[in-house]
Amino acid sequence: MSGPVGSSTWFGKPGYNVDQTLRFDGTDNYLYRVLTTAGNRRTHTISAWIKRSKITTQQYFWTASDASGNMDLTSYFSAADTLVVGDGIQGGGLLQTTQKFRDVGAWYHIVWVLDSTQSTVNNRLKIYVNGAQVTDFVVNKIADGIDQNQEMGWNIATNEHRIGRRTFNNSSYLAGYLAEFNFVDGIALSPSDFGTTGDYEAWIPKLYAGAYGTTGFYLPFNNDYAVEGFSTVTYKGNATAGRYIGGTGFKPGWIWNATRSASQNRFLYDVLRGVDKDLRSNQDSDEGSSDGVKSFEDDGFTVGSGNDSNENGKTYVNWCWDMGSSNANNTAGNIDSVVRANTTYGQSVVTFTGDGQAGQAVGHGLGVAPKFIILKNRDDDSTDWFVSHATVRAVGANKYLLLNTTAAQAENSDGAWAGSLPNTTVFYCTRCWSN
Repeated sequence: MSGPVGSSTWFGKPGYNVDQTLRFDGTDNYLYRVLTTAGNRRTHTISAWIKRSKITTQQYFWTASDASGNMDLTSYFSAADTLVVGDGIQGGGLLQTTQKFRDVGAWYHIVWVLDSTQSTVNNRLKIYVNGAQVTDFVVNKIADGIDQNQEMGWNIATNEHRIGRRTFNNSSYLAGYLAEFNFVDGIALSPSDFGTTGDYEAWIPKLYAGAYGTTGFYLPFNNDYAVEGFSTVTYKGNATAGRYIGGTGFKPGWIWNATRSASQNRFLYDVLRGVDKDLRSNQDSDEGSSDGVKSFEDDGFTVGSGNDSNENGKTYVNWCWDMGSSNANNTAGNIDSVVRANTTYGQSVVTFTGDGQAGQAVGHGLGVAPKFIILKNRDDDSTDWFVSHATVRAVGANKYLLLNTTAAQAENSDGAWAGSLPNTTVFYCTRCWSN
């Protein structure tokens, strides 16, 4: 999976809310799966709610392809904004609607039902939009493309199945939102299995309650808020200032950024020090400024246009931690600190001004002894990143690792941790630096 770039919230009927959707920005963001076992290649149903954010461009929203890139049974919006169910052999599509899909404010519920066992030709592939079967087509090549009992390309174990992108080349990405994606293997269903008019006289979602078959699946696109305060987001840079990157599942308080497709610095940002202030985990340099994280948002963050986090065409990964909702002054120990802590998940960011004395204690705000500590002088451009971990401390309280080097664990008389293990309120540092 190439990670999503955001999410949106919307609702169905009372008693069944659709709380999350997955946003695709029309670039290198899509989902894919290679099946471990084959499914039914004659009969299946796909149901999804789709909201477009860009029109007049070709955009694929589900496809399957073999190793040679031959597509079979693929669905997309054409550049003319019609809905097409295509086929690798037929090229132009098995079905192409006369209906246009140009309302970027509307949710379309699209159901695609394949059942090649049907003796009636036009019953072998059906399209439904918002509960109604589509019967008006510019193109209808079912008779040419689907013989009775023919096995189609979706559900082959070796084929790559994608959501949000064309299969055989890096083009035609979906720009919009998806919700409630259901794939039901081996069963030809109807829209009423996934939606209803309810009391509103409008087509709204309902939870599918049936079986999924051998390879079937359901994608609710819900963020897992039980991720214990951590999540990972990937994206492709586009050099657009103020770009929103979403889908973290919480408001991050600490972000560790790395470039996946180039050799660049690794930047760390946190809400305690503030935006634009970075530290580089691969260097011993002091704190600097960069065009990286510009704001911390409820479900993600924004980035600048620079190479640090959003260079055009480069791919990035951001590891994000939930550090709670507020800063607190902490007077535990010998040195006062400012703490941003999430005691539920046992993680905090701490800043303090050192006094140059040995064996000082600094409050961490967790209420339990931390198992993992990273310590960095922000003012000195020639000090390493000291790391303490419970497994290292087990063989010596002064043992440490250096985050920015490949050196083995070390210990010396001027050890980083003052020969003392952290407790429920403080950690210890030797010669905590003074300005």
